[in-house]
Amino acid sequence: MDQKCFAGILVDYDVPCEMRDKTVLKADIYWPNKDENSPVLLMRQPYGKQIASTVTYAHPIFYAQRGYVVVIQDVRGRGHSQGMFDPFVHEAEDGYDTVQWASKLSQSTREVGMYGFSYQGSTQWAALSLRPPSLKAIAPFMCAADLYHGWFYPQGVLALKNTLMWAIQLTRDSIARQGSNDSELELLSQWMREPEQVLWHVPYGKQDILDKWGMTFFQEWVSHPHYDSYWERLNWLDAIRNSGVPTLQLGGWYDPFLEGTTQSFEVLQPENKDIALHQIIIGPWGHIPWGVQQGSKRHPNARLAIDRVLIQWFDQWLKGAHARSNQPVRYYEVGSELWRESPEWPPQSIDMPYRLTNPGFSNGDGQMIDKAGEASDNLSCFVYDARLPMRLDGYEPQDRSHVQERNEILVYTSLPFTQATTIAGSCHLNVTVEVANGPTDLIAILTVVDPETGYAVFLSVGRSEIGLNPGPDLASLTFRPVAYCIEAGRAIRLELTGSAFPLYRRHANGVTENEIPWEGDSMLKIATVAVFHSADKPATLVLPIRADSKK
Repeated sequence: MDQKCFAGILVDYDVPCEMRDKTVLKADIYWPNKDENSPVLLMRQPYGKQIASTVTYAHPIFYAQRGYVVVIQDVRGRGHSQGMFDPFVHEAEDGYDTVQWASKLSQSTREVGMYGFSYQGSTQWAALSLRPPSLKAIAPFMCAADLYHGWFYPQGVLALKNTLMWAIQLTRDSIARQGSNDSELELLSQWMREPEQVLWHVPYGKQDILDKWGMTFFQEWVSHPHYDSYWERLNWLDAIRNSGVPTLQLGGWYDPFLEGTTQSFEVLQPENKDIALHQIIIGPWGHIPWGVQQGSKRHPNARLAIDRVLIQWFDQWLKGAHARSNQPVRYYEVGSELWRESPEWPPQSIDMPYRLTNPGFSNGDGQMIDKAGEASDNLSCFVYDARLPMRLDGYEPQDRSHVQERNEILVYTSLPFTQATTIAGSCHLNVTVEVANGPTDLIAILTVVDPETGYAVFLSVGRSEIGLNPGPDLASLTFRPVAYCIEAGRAIRLELTGSAFPLYRRHANGVTENEIPWEGDSMLKIATVAVFHSADKPATLVLPIRADSKK
């Protein structure tokens, strides 16, 4: 342990904390300059405790100057901490032990709050699942308490790009920690800078460098494509219900873990009765940074003083400061560029159904019409070649009009909206399909179309596996949540195709989910999908329109 003064704050570096199995984890502690005892703010993270998530938060000194003992700890097997790193597996027990240890530090009031985003957010859910007595408030940002549905398999499909690139990052850091291998470190760093080569590699479940260095977690993740006992142990939702511990969550419309964030809040929000015990903020942000520019879209009112929001939150729950009268839900409405408040998520909405039809047979001729209107008794087809998947790189608001020219995509467009209308929540699609050479995937993508420019800006995506049964079958899917005000004169457009690569893993076609990670180039097949839109086999898209917003 080494104590130094930095920027007027006393800092103890590499303070040991012994876990229940005698493994020693190391932390840096930043002490406030005050005589009375202070609450503790704890962050547990795997990227090097000196970083302290300063890519998104103020430095720990900011919090120490405002009267908190700040503890930043390297999780097991990372940084200066002992043990073997196995992502998420030890975070519940280690989190409990660290919270209780931190509560007994000198100058501590015995009350602990936790903060951090991404992995550092999920360590909070893990710790809370065991109910450490000294944990009084948490602020898990951009993360999931149910790792299968909210992190690794959104929409029930492997988030290939995010999962594989993160596994490569962890492996690179582990190689450097275990002993430098310059050639492999450089190769991994190159893959992180230029990911196309590794994302296209098949079979994607076999990654030689990761396996060589004992990073078996990636193989484990892809070997469990369905929710099973493996993922059940990494789902803390049931354990955190009714804990009585206040939670402040933050999500981003373009963040890969948005569904995990909203899922956690929806599970907890029934506890919001006389007081907003659980709150959520959703802004127009990706995972990093949380500013005004995302992709091609600028959100002028998006920037928040996140660190001051955190100080207000922890002052309320750890220092007894006066509670603010915020609604539990605060979200940024893209399009209108306004912040909205609501007592619940999703906000109250009115279902607006559209029927899909195709008066011609061209893949670009599809229309979305009012459900009460007449639908033509026909169908449309697309062909999905697993060797040449349709691309979707991320959730950012990028123009997809050039992609929609391709014949492998069915396109359905609504009439322009006559007045500004807000979609708030998750859209739903029900459609009858028939598959040749299945099973395969049905990918549905929503865009907002500007008739003047022709731009079709990404809005949301949903996915379902289809072709599991012979003959026509009903497919139902739910899209990622959104809050978007469609301006008068603009239209909404639906794409139907077979892949959203590399955001999601591509279906190899004709094989089971368990086989897909191990299929090579020679096993990638072609599937044909018929989409029906007739009186007896209707295809319906339902938009949740905010209750005070009308078409």
